[in-house]
Amino acid sequence: MNKTTAMVLLIVFGNLLILTLGTAQIFLMSIRPPVLGIVAIIALFAMHNAAVRFSRKRFERRFGVSAKRYILTGVLPAAAICVLLFITANVLMSFGIDSFLLWSIDSIPLEWIFLLFASGYSIFFLAAQFVILAREIW
Repeated sequence: MNKTTAMVLLIVFGNLLILTLGTAQIFLMSIRPPVLGIVAIIALFAMHNAAVRFSRKRFERRFGVSAKRYILTGVLPAAAICVLLFITANVLMSFGIDSFLLWSIDSIPLEWIFLLFASGYSIFFLAAQFVILAREIW
């Protein structure tokens, strides 16, 4: 695999993984007792950060991709997409459109909840990656 193919795969699948894990938190929160759900979310977050750290080092060693470029292409777009979709959903909800992608039960838009969790996860993940990267550089 050449560098261009590796970067395209990183951009597509890295960001899709972040969006999927952010949405999966909703289902982990339904674990009873709630403490186990919180522990599962923290464990998922920690494992994802560790996996990205090892992947980032491999990309740097094998393809010459810097850590900053890895984060800007593999992590930042997911956070930007989530925040933009969250803002769009709130604007549409202010115009009275409360169900536009999936479904609504009892006037609670599930799209908004999914976007809230995905946005939160992607922003926390981006912040964690910047902290980890800063620790490696300094």
